[in-house]
Amino acid sequence: MLYIGIFVTQLEVLLESLNTPSVLSILEEDMARKSFKYAVLVTSLLLFLIGSAQAEPYNSARYEQVEKSDIIVVGSVLKVDKETAEIKIDKTLKGSLQEKEITVSPITVQDCVGEYKNFRVNEEVVLFLKKTESSSFTVIDGGWGKSTLKQQTKETDIKAIQRVIEIMELPEVGDRDKAMLGEATSSNPLLRAEFHRYIASRISHSELRQNYKDELIALLKNKDEDVQLAALQGIQFVKAEEAVPLMIEATHSKNRVIVFCASQALSRYYSEESVKARVALTESSDPEIRCRACIDLAQCAHPEAKKAIEKLLDDTEAEVRAIAAGQLVYRLRGMFVNDKGDSIIPKLVSMLNDSSEEVAARAASSLGASRSLQPVKPLLDILRKDKIGEELESRVVGALGGLYSGGGDEARKLINNDLSLIIGSLERGRWVPSLGAVGILSQAATPEALEALKRAAKSHPCEDVRQYAQRELERKR
Repeated sequence: MLYIGIFVTQLEVLLESLNTPSVLSILEEDMARKSFKYAVLVTSLLLFLIGSAQAEPYNSARYEQVEKSDIIVVGSVLKVDKETAEIKIDKTLKGSLQEKEITVSPITVQDCVGEYKNFRVNEEVVLFLKKTESSSFTVIDGGWGKSTLKQQTKETDIKAIQRVIEIMELPEVGDRDKAMLGEATSSNPLLRAEFHRYIASRISHSELRQNYKDELIALLKNKDEDVQLAALQGIQFVKAEEAVPLMIEATHSKNRVIVFCASQALSRYYSEESVKARVALTESSDPEIRCRACIDLAQCAHPEAKKAIEKLLDDTEAEVRAIAAGQLVYRLRGMFVNDKGDSIIPKLVSMLNDSSEEVAARAASSLGASRSLQPVKPLLDILRKDKIGEELESRVVGALGGLYSGGGDEARKLINNDLSLIIGSLERGRWVPSLGAVGILSQAATPEALEALKRAAKSHPCEDVRQYAQRELERKR
């Protein structure tokens, strides 16, 4: 589960600079995805968008491989050697090729479980190739530019690739975009998969995307859930107020992934209707949907958004309480005029002792973004506990670091009075809490703090911490 969450975000866990004591301050939505079950749902959404027609482990879009290739052929594998394979050519789909048999490499590919040969004798394949100076050909993408043809889908797949080639050879970007949009409802599953990939990575981020608003709205009205998902992915990057009712309608879908995508799309709109729809999702019977809605309301200044998130702080599900506590960080950072988050600080302080350590950790993280003195002593009290989980300790030390640098003289004074707790966290030897502790001790620069940094620089079990402590000591000289 953790691996999936990290993989999905794309990219998910971001630490702030090691030169600040807020080293443990982690982007809230990204970290929210790390631990909870709805990471699986996000993964499901991505799988919908990249298309399930291709069962091969490499997920590069075929249209990208078409663009990168000089020659695309259909053939069968005659022989597999140590580093090359002999291919009998049956058809050339792109480029010009006189040979009836060719030698290709590489044939070995690397993935997360190791290296293995991607070619087998007698299999029928589509190969995406680059010409070389010799008589051999390079399989693009490190050997992954190969599509195995299955007998029952062979003709369908070849036709789909031929169509993608036609589209990618169109001279104008707008023409390619519109042609790919036209394949959204194709009966060919591979073409539909390519459309999903294309809309996510090209149309959604294209300078021309506003030109395709009408097409995306039409796709959003389609009853096919697969098409709806792709349309939601594309339209969330297009300003289309007239599509908001359709997005709201999608939040009532029985398909949880559609609801997720609709909620995300609505988060770009601040109308009463959009906010009301997302607030309604916070009352869903599905805890994953409540989590998603909470995240999509977090940066909304509407009073009802704040009320909905605060209500989730008392949710029966720990994962929802944790998400809600983490998303309040935006208000504690003072992002909204006339709302500095002061009213929620006492509640978050009480959550430091939640039965779920994950909830307590998220509450600590948010409190670190405040500039209030209220959480300082409660956070220090957490470090006094005989037993404390590593994530909670990380978040607490990170929060104290944020308050030390941004809470003013009184906050620093309170922390300095209990600096032994920070030193204790450093000397416990855990990697992330130790990094945060070094940041605080470096700022404190008291004799006891500097002595602790010297010990850490010399003998801390984590090399990163030793180096960080050494840099800070050198900076103090």
